[in-house]
Amino acid sequence: MRHAADQLGDGRDVHARGGQRMVSHPVKLRGLVFDGATGAPLAAQRGAPAFIERQDQEFVQAIFGELRSEEGRKALAGTLISDGTLNPQGLKLLQPVHGVFNVALLEACCDVFGEPRVEATRIESAGLVIRRVGAGNTREAWVRRDGKVAGWVTLDGEEQEREPDPGRREGPAGPGPADVRRELLRLMRATSRDQETVTSLFIAPPDACAAAKRTVLYGLLQVASGEAPEGASSTAPAFDDAQVRSLLSPYFAAGKTVDWTGLEGLSVTYQDVAQRRLPQAKHDKLALFIDFLRGLVAVFDAFQVPALMTAMNRVQLDYGNGQKRPAGTALSGLADVLVQGKTGTVVLPRSWTHPNASEAAQVLQAAKAATAPRMRDLIPPERRFERRGSRYVARAFVRIHREDGCPPAIVWSEESAPFTIAAWHERGKRPPVLIPLPSLKDLSAFKPNVTFQVPPGMNELLNKNSPKDFLEGSASTPAGQGIGWLCGFNIPIITLCAFIVLNLFLSLLNIVFFWIALIKICIPIPASLRERFED
Repeated sequence: MRHAADQLGDGRDVHARGGQRMVSHPVKLRGLVFDGATGAPLAAQRGAPAFIERQDQEFVQAIFGELRSEEGRKALAGTLISDGTLNPQGLKLLQPVHGVFNVALLEACCDVFGEPRVEATRIESAGLVIRRVGAGNTREAWVRRDGKVAGWVTLDGEEQEREPDPGRREGPAGPGPADVRRELLRLMRATSRDQETVTSLFIAPPDACAAAKRTVLYGLLQVASGEAPEGASSTAPAFDDAQVRSLLSPYFAAGKTVDWTGLEGLSVTYQDVAQRRLPQAKHDKLALFIDFLRGLVAVFDAFQVPALMTAMNRVQLDYGNGQKRPAGTALSGLADVLVQGKTGTVVLPRSWTHPNASEAAQVLQAAKAATAPRMRDLIPPERRFERRGSRYVARAFVRIHREDGCPPAIVWSEESAPFTIAAWHERGKRPPVLIPLPSLKDLSAFKPNVTFQVPPGMNELLNKNSPKDFLEGSASTPAGQGIGWLCGFNIPIITLCAFIVLNLFLSLLNIVFFWIALIKICIPIPASLRERFED
């Protein structure tokens, strides 16, 4: 079907009927607030979405109930946390983990004199998007591409008001039927594949809208998400050259000096280091070298990467009497004992060979390339709201039915006031969770209520080594040839033990951090609550 229709930028529907151009009422979408003294409905500042904060579990039904009466709307005004005003101090939203739900409130009205409310039947659908404020005050949308999460994508000026669903997009405004423009764009492969993540907006029940004399739309603000970019959209983090060079320095850095005095040809075991059997000066120098070896293993997985091993092996270490060994091979053997804790004695080189500029550059590039898979294995892609300190804005839209049968016209609200999201560990507004500990006089009544399956190796490790062995680093690793065990424990008793240990460690660490007054608050049980808490 070919429509002689277009959409004006202000949200009006323009269509042909009987040879005349007719214009239906333009629609406006704006935030909705209520006067705290009278309960009267008011437009939010700047027309931006208004936010209310709810702590009730059945908050949706509670909002409906408050919309239906004047006193309820007064109470609803008391839950307002943002009326659209640009607050220079900033707005911080709590997460559901804090026991808080943030709800956006809006109204759809006709943009004509008197601003009558839009009939609910004219609204085909509605939604809310949350965008991140990027560098240079740009806007970034969280999108999917080809069915996979692509992450945050920067929007240009025109894209900020585009249809979030690529299947509905008409392309740039212009003459000609919308369906023809859309088909041409599809054939030209010019339509963006990005589908912006949308939270649905819902229309309040008819009686609630009638009582408020507004067409009220509401939706939950999503401020927590485990989504992260997937597949090809996921980019592994990377170190820059300066960071990699600092991790290799001074041993594989040209122009650097390595103080090897006291380590020449030193024979050493893991126990020598763990039990500090060496003189202090030698121990300190060897500890620095072991930190370097630990970095090669942990950061670069150096001895499992052929390209990096090849680059390191170009440097020949001097072992005296004309004997030289490739650095990569020698360091691998040293790391097995001094880092991995394998048994045996290793011998250090007689001196450290400094790489020339070419050798250092090759090691640097090979090490930098080795970090990519290592980082991909250890650091997951950045989740949607993970970045600390990021600012976000919310923007709502409605799709309005058009009388000529053309696709619905989309109408956007203004942006909300910028906001940040509180970290999960920040204090919420609800009391803390109450965990009753067992009474000491009841301990004999407790029985195991959880069973651990202990493999042979773990059982031998615990039975054949004393606590002192673990503290001194001399615990032996068993062969694991014995039998497995099933060990029952009582979770309440374990909790009690953990509570005692926690108090001991907090007291010890308070010497350094002085945090007891902040994180531990103990008050006596009031007499009025003894019946609730005591036997």
